Amino acid sequence: DASGLTSTRLGIKGRIGRRLAFEVSGDPTDTSPWRDVKMSYSLPGSLVATGGQFKVPFGLDAHRNAFERPLVYQSRLGDAYGLGRDQGVSLEWRTWRKRLTVEAGSFVHSAGPAAEDRPSLGFRTGTTTVRVAASPFGRSRGPLASLAIGVGLTRGAISEAPSTLTLQTTANEDLTRPTYWANGTRRRLGLDLEAQPGPLTLAAELIHIEDTRRGQGNGDEDLRPLGGDGWSFEGAWLLTGESSRKFKGPRRSVFAGGPGALALVARVEQARLGHPGVAWLDASSPRATAPAMSQLHAVTAGVNWYPVGKSRLQFNLIHERLLGATTAAARAPRQTTAVIRFQLYL
Repeated sequence: DASGLTSTRLGIKGRIGRRLAFEVSGDPTDTSPWRDVKMSYSLPGSLVATGGQFKVPFGLDAHRNAFERPLVYQSRLGDAYGLGRDQGVSLEWRTWRKRLTVEAGSFVHSAGPAAEDRPSLGFRTGTTTVRVAASPFGRSRGPLASLAIGVGLTRGAISEAPSTLTLQTTANEDLTRPTYWANGTRRRLGLDLEAQPGPLTLAAELIHIEDTRRGQGNGDEDLRPLGGDGWSFEGAWLLTGESSRKFKGPRRSVFAGGPGALALVARVEQARLGHPGVAWLDASSPRATAPAMSQLHAVTAGVNWYPVGKSRLQFNLIHERLLGATTAAARAPRQTTAVIRFQLYL
């Protein structure tokens, strides 16, 4: 993964007074260098208003930075059906002793990261989002104290054009080309869970997405939506015994004569797009009544080594199985990828 080894992320964040916070970060080696460029203002009543470019509050990775994510890449599910970063505004409210968070936002785009280079689908009003997250046992001392549950909804208006929805492999190959015409709305529904009992980190995610196809039949009738869904489950185990919830670095760094910290990581996931039981020959038309289905199954296993402080060497082995692919990805229905990444946070 040469691109991962040569990337450089620089950033700064801080506060101005008691209420105003800011963050600016980017990768000067990237063609789109800006990542987070945002300002947040703390309002009375446990409200926080944020504006700029930042992660859209939807999905498992919305509130995790790259160091908190145990694997090198986010899931194929999140990559295909998530929203990534976008320009917009959000309002966050924390209550129930900060165990319940409600966040609502309005953002410019709705296509998501997998469709950045596919301008065929026009979004008239961007996307509105609502996310509710709860830590019901946050005040307890038991193994469920770290349990966090999140539910997210998004809705965006789309213009009449071929839908950008498709699944992608780790090598950024589309399983299918954007074929089916859509019109109306793009909706997402997501559920995510995360817990960090002792040296373990466990997380799971479900996502459903669909583009409506209003008036897209040959007789201007409504067609079945182009829908996708999937799930992922991941885990990490700190073999050297550190607490995953309070992890800031190894107990005994290599500079102190120790081994550093070592963690085993793994993820199992599945994502699909289209309707089961529909043959491609019956669904080859852009205005087919029911889109055909493609699927991606992936298993990732690896190890993380933390030699000192906030530094990490990661090795991931990713095996993917593709079903229903009709592009160049169909020539390799089983793919295995090895990736190594070194991270250093100053």
